[in-house]
Amino acid sequence: MEMSINSPVRFIGVGGDTVYACGIQGQPVMQCVLGEEKCQWTEIGAPASSLAYDGTHLYMIGKESGAVSRYEGKPNSWTPLGAEAKLFSAGGGYLYIYNKQQDQLLKYGGAPGKWTHIGNSASSMAARSNGILYVVSTQNDGSVWSVDTNVTPASSQCIYDSTDALAVFSDSVTAYVVTTSGTVKKYESSRGGGWLDVDQKPISLATGAPGQLYVASLDNNGAVLTVDTDVLPAKSVSIYNGGDTMAVFGNREC
Repeated sequence: MEMSINSPVRFIGVGGDTVYACGIQGQPVMQCVLGEEKCQWTEIGAPASSLAYDGTHLYMIGKESGAVSRYEGKPNSWTPLGAEAKLFSAGGGYLYIYNKQQDQLLKYGGAPGKWTHIGNSASSMAARSNGILYVVSTQNDGSVWSVDTNVTPASSQCIYDSTDALAVFSDSVTAYVVTTSGTVKKYESSRGGGWLDVDQKPISLATGAPGQLYVASLDNNGAVLTVDTDVLPAKSVSIYNGGDTMAVFGNREC
């Protein structure tokens, strides 16, 4: 199947049988339904700075306004959710945002304007599918916290107390951290905690099925690797050797 979009993109995400994209030059949000011989891109919304998919709904942060909206399944039909965000993450029917102006982490309550305060200060976040949110905290010098949003008030636990966390990612089971030195670590939640070094230095990283990473590798001239982190040592297989990769995206289980 052929699929291309004739402009640089800021974000590509997969939701079910649909691919979504937003451009870096003010292009509108686009969608492309998979399964056809040639994927046709269709404009569905105004320019966005980021997109998130929770397993059912697509959300956007408006490029200029920062407003969070939910896609209603028809082109240019979006519902404002009554909040602004610098970054957000979604999964398993949950949506979380970071509002920089108020320095608050918020959880969406299912209706426009309904948000619950669950924490403060984040530079990166990643939602699991079970109400757990992983956060890189700027308030705590780059440590990583696991926030259980299934209880009220939300309960937070530090799971990575170093100060070198740059970004956090999640599959449906656990968390991964990219450090300021460019290394990748996997949280061994099923083994009582602790972190496993994954021998990769990524240009870009994305999670897939539990235990699977997609890595655009700095050590391999931009080649894209699938990495099985459930075996020791982690096993890598090259799936793209073009050498021109800037970013990689995966379709994790929601």
